[in-house]
Amino acid sequence: MECVFSANATPYYSADWSAIWLAATDHPYFAAGGLLLLSLNPELLLTPLRVLGRMIISTLAVLCMLAALPFQLLAIFFLWLLGFRHGGVERGTNDSSSGKR
Repeated sequence: MECVFSANATPYYSADWSAIWLAATDHPYFAAGGLLLLSLNPELLLTPLRVLGRMIISTLAVLCMLAALPFQLLAIFFLWLLGFRHGGVERGTNDSSSGKR
């Protein structure tokens, strides 16, 4: 680790992660220790995957609803143009083609 001084004279330490990563992947004991840790407590790996999966599914559901919304609004507008409005059909307008009222 290297001690670096910032402008306000507060030291912070930056780790050389490449050296740590190479040591963890090159030495078999580090890999075996990691596998043993995951085998003893698999929730360390599974919990973030579950959370990520739920977030992805929720995001996809929202995107699908947003994609379908314009088509739903178009269908509602088309029915409104045909005369199917919230007030219902007026009394006595069951046959518009015959001209009777």
